[in-house]
Amino acid sequence: MIHEGVLSRVPLPQIARSANEFFCVRDLGAKYATFVIACVRPNGELEYLNCGHVPPLIASQAGEVTRLRESNVPVGLLPAIEYKSATSQLTPGDRIICVTDGVTEAEGPAGDFFGDERLETLASLGMSPDQLFDSVRVFCANRPVNDDCTVVGLHYTGNGTRS
Repeated sequence: MIHEGVLSRVPLPQIARSANEFFCVRDLGAKYATFVIACVRPNGELEYLNCGHVPPLIASQAGEVTRLRESNVPVGLLPAIEYKSATSQLTPGDRIICVTDGVTEAEGPAGDFFGDERLETLASLGMSPDQLFDSVRVFCANRPVNDDCTVVGLHYTGNGTRS
């Protein structure tokens, strides 16, 4: 549903409203979903909509990291909620990094969490999604994680292409 909405250029808030209605009209046993939708235009304009998910990061080539903190409630919690998107401007070389909470809440052997600060520090060093994921494994001392761990990245090149 979300993919089709993006391909059809449905406004991001409407996509979230539709997903929310889908969850709310079904008896799913108090289940809900969090997600982030991000659309990058060739000129670097980023429009994003966060529904209760871990805030994405923008990591610049210079090592600066910005959290995209604008957020909405997860879908499936409240019927007829209004969703809002936000924007940011990317510059060539910026990377958008999205993770699931299984990354930031991954536990080390001492019971401490991987955390937002560690993620931001590693992102500032220019680590790729694979390197970030490997860092979580090392942090956990190769023990199984308690939740799904996903790292997704998008590199904005500034010439209308993505890698």
